[in-house]
Amino acid sequence: MLMIIFGAGASFDSIASIPAPSSFQYRPPLTNQIFDLQAEAWRGQIVDSIRFIRPLIHEFEEMGATANLELALEEWQAKASNQEGVNRKLLALRFYLQRLFKLCGTNWPIHVHGKTNYLRLLTLVDQWRSKGGKQVALVTFNYDTLLDQACHDEIDLDIRNMGHYISRADFKLFKPHGSVNWSRSVKLTSEGGFIGPWDSQIVEELIREGAKGMQPTPEYVMNESGHSYLGQHHQIPAIAIPLQSKAYFECPIEHQNALSNCLSLVSNVIIIGWRASEKHFLNLWKGKTSQVKQVVVVNGSRDAGIVAHGSLQGAGFPMVEPLEMGFSDFLQSGHLAQFLESI
Repeated sequence: MLMIIFGAGASFDSIASIPAPSSFQYRPPLTNQIFDLQAEAWRGQIVDSIRFIRPLIHEFEEMGATANLELALEEWQAKASNQEGVNRKLLALRFYLQRLFKLCGTNWPIHVHGKTNYLRLLTLVDQWRSKGGKQVALVTFNYDTLLDQACHDEIDLDIRNMGHYISRADFKLFKPHGSVNWSRSVKLTSEGGFIGPWDSQIVEELIREGAKGMQPTPEYVMNESGHSYLGQHHQIPAIAIPLQSKAYFECPIEHQNALSNCLSLVSNVIIIGWRASEKHFLNLWKGKTSQVKQVVVVNGSRDAGIVAHGSLQGAGFPMVEPLEMGFSDFLQSGHLAQFLESI
């Protein structure tokens, strides 16, 4: 089985004709850019619609793109003395991330009518796969749906419910950190009215309830509209908070079990734009890396590749090859085609 793992760098560099890191409208941000309100005016409009995110934004927007936002968020959470305030801000962050990446995922591919690097990659991979009846597992730690859209267009992966992500034998799609079009139900102690998809009154009430320790149900549902009220139930985004040492997955247990089963079958790995910092995911590989023959890391810069290289070797992966190129160059240079021919 071939496994391809995508991180934020993949979506950031997902249109070859708009090279990264040039500034362009609706480019999906890297993790350390999510609070950069100066990048585009519409991000500020999201903040204005979710008032409880404002204090968190103000605390972190001065950090700059070189800071480790995930580590900073984790340290901030550990130092905070007001747990109710922490809960409120972190739930507000979920709503902010949902809207931010939903807008990026919808508008970014419009620049090229959906012809993203994800689509080109899947075209080459499917051609390779169909020759030998091989299996492919796609793992993305991104919240956006750029990969989902490419799967629909290239391999006809028609996702209408949560089971469709893992139902096929040839391709499976995993989103361990959740997705902008997923949500989980919660029950409020005080019911509010429903006005619209971005109903600030409903969202504020959900955030207030969340501050008191409100827990969502274990059931995940497709929520393409992003409504905060769906099927007679209030909804919160099924999105993992970007912390350095995440200890949980934000996806159905059926997906987690299927992912664990796939790891035992993986013989080759391609990593694109992922720093390999998710220890919870790497821990799943314990005792399962001996059958992995090759790992190619495509993380843009040499330094980023070295960081991922160290994490992967520490997790027991052999034959890790970091390439000093991004997603676009990986496809245009022919490296992907060469790698597929070698396995």
